[in-house]
Amino acid sequence: MTFRGHRNTVVPKRASIRAAVHGIFGYALMSCATVRDGIEVGTRFFDLTFAFARAALEYAGDEVRFCLGDRHVPAQLRGFLLERDVPGILAHWGALWGQPSEIRRIEVAESLGERIAPVFRDRGFLVKMTASTHALVVDARALDRRMPTASSEAAAVLLRECAELQRRQNHGELGARVREVLLRRAAEGPTQDQVAAELGDDGGGAA
Repeated sequence: MTFRGHRNTVVPKRASIRAAVHGIFGYALMSCATVRDGIEVGTRFFDLTFAFARAALEYAGDEVRFCLGDRHVPAQLRGFLLERDVPGILAHWGALWGQPSEIRRIEVAESLGERIAPVFRDRGFLVKMTASTHALVVDARALDRRMPTASSEAAAVLLRECAELQRRQNHGELGARVREVLLRRAAEGPTQDQVAAELGDDGGGAA
């Protein structure tokens, strides 16, 4: 499986498979013109992924912080989800956008530092504790590099599709309410029927 983009460049199968995991969102990332466009699109549509964190970008001189906010996530799940999501983001960076060396450091909130820091230090990353939110800090010099899979035609279509998918997902706030139920009852492993029943009890059932 390959993805043909700018000037018929063929992307390695690994990168294409990683993108395919996230469907339209993944291919939208691949079609972006530059790394900067890619991470901005990734931030804008981050809620289309499997992650529960809320993403934000902060530009600071020669660095960019890709922030992962999880204060809305139950405390007992934050460490597990961070351990799950950050490796995925790192893998996407290496496969789609750049080299691991462009990740300057990983910042972890102090509350999870003892648990999370050793995990990423063992993988060769610099980890720092922060009183702020978790973040992957990237060398800003990477931002203007052209994406090998850039395609303005594909990007125009895929970004429209992402926006429509996001709109439908958030329509009536149902998507957010489903995520809230899944997070709150994660330890129980609720079934689809149990989630639907709880939404119905809250007045959110289907008409």
